[in-house]
Amino acid sequence: MRRAVFRLALTLALAISPVLVERLSAQQAPDPRVADLIRANTVRVGMGLAPTIATKDAATGELKGVGMDLARALAARLGVAVQPVEYSSPPKTLEGLATGAWDVAFLGVDPTRLGQVDFSPPYLQVDYTYLVPAGSSVRNVGDADQPGNRGHSP
Repeated sequence: MRRAVFRLALTLALAISPVLVERLSAQQAPDPRVADLIRANTVRVGMGLAPTIATKDAATGELKGVGMDLARALAARLGVAVQPVEYSSPPKTLEGLATGAWDVAFLGVDPTRLGQVDFSPPYLQVDYTYLVPAGSSVRNVGDADQPGNRGHSP
């Protein structure tokens, strides 16, 4: 139970941050939660494949992207190895929370996940937009978010 709570807290805190990594390394007294990772000599990082988190290199199968960069930085600060735990999508990553498959994960802030996790300040901001065909009546978000439009959620 204690490790699960730590995983949850670290997941949230790591969505994240060089700031947290600095704090972990600058602690005055050893933190037992960090000690668990150090004893295991590895940090298992949940990675849901998405361009904003991690992608898989087609030639090598290696995961790359901002999530992997942050995971490697955390592992280096802790002096442990990083072990990516791959999921087909960010929402699938939450399955690993229930099974204890990872210690840290990177997820986008999504209100539907609030019952399972809390969120730290974002480590990345992505601005999305719509691409519509010429002549479309959609000119703004309000126009797009209407019943009958593909992708509309009530």
